[in-house]
Amino acid sequence: MSDKLPNANTTEEVDLGQIFLYIEKVFKKIGNLFVKLFQALGWLIKKIAVLFLFAISIVKKQFIKIGIAAILTYVVFTVLDKRSIPVYQSSILVNQNYETGKLLYNHISRYNLIARNNDSISLSKELNIRPEVAAKITGFDVSSSITKNQLYHEYHEFFKEVDSTIYVSFYEFEDEYPMELIETQLITVHALSPDAFDGLANSIVNVFRENEYFKEIKETEISDFENQIKTNNEIITESDTLMKKYINLMQNYYGNSADPQKQDQATINLNLANNKDRINTREFEVFNLQNSKKQEIVGLQKEIVARKEIIELQSNFTQPTLIINFYKKNKMKATVLAGLLVLLFFFFKELGVYNLIDKYGNKENLLES
Repeated sequence: MSDKLPNANTTEEVDLGQIFLYIEKVFKKIGNLFVKLFQALGWLIKKIAVLFLFAISIVKKQFIKIGIAAILTYVVFTVLDKRSIPVYQSSILVNQNYETGKLLYNHISRYNLIARNNDSISLSKELNIRPEVAAKITGFDVSSSITKNQLYHEYHEFFKEVDSTIYVSFYEFEDEYPMELIETQLITVHALSPDAFDGLANSIVNVFRENEYFKEIKETEISDFENQIKTNNEIITESDTLMKKYINLMQNYYGNSADPQKQDQATINLNLANNKDRINTREFEVFNLQNSKKQEIVGLQKEIVARKEIIELQSNFTQPTLIINFYKKNKMKATVLAGLLVLLFFFFKELGVYNLIDKYGNKENLLES
């Protein structure tokens, strides 16, 4: 048995040695990988530096040509900027008291199309404005007043109601969201002159005020509200009569007050010393009913005031602002881009790319098997 013990220790030492040898190989491989990565990074930095110097040498050789291209682009954009017609924009806020959203968006889309086509006669008829004013209008746009945060809230509420197996991304939800149903809408108009906005807000809103379909709906709803107010007033009048009967009943049952002037002040607690049973009247319920109906009347009156306008103008056109045109906005970008394109042209020329294109960029090489 003593002869077998050393053999077991030797086997254990051999196994540990193999493990350490394996760990050593792993660390060497990791080290070699890092070395290669640093070497590749150094090579890449070196090539980038050479490429940068090569580009500088091309700029040095072709500086005049690159400069001429940039200057010409700047001059052209400046001339186009000076010759372009200034465009002004301003916006109004409207509040939809009825379901006019789809019609509003359709109208604005049609107005925009007519304005883009420079059809001032048709636009003047649509909005009931003078043709010379319509000729100054270049475009229309409409958008809802809902914010991104409000839309995110609507998105989360939507997921609470739908099946959990259905997934809709926020961008899909935003695209499909009925923006025209939002109560407050922003209408933006572009025009060639600031005076084109004078009186234009009422012209836009009046199109809906004179719409026969919505006028009929307005009259029906207001009439319904008025009937509800009338019914509530009748209920309050009847409840007043009932309340007086309750008070008279209690006065007669519990005993009238000695002072006739205080008879109307009798309550259910009057003359409790008579030890008479409590009469089961419902004056408190009547009182609550009256308060409820009065509050309902106040709400209905507010609805009538709001519903008197099919579309309500919340904010008229503000002071028109001048829109920065395309040429002025992109003048410096175009200048830099022109210089870079010329530089790129000579860069490829120095690398011999065009020779390779002439040699291999043909139909025969493409169809070659």
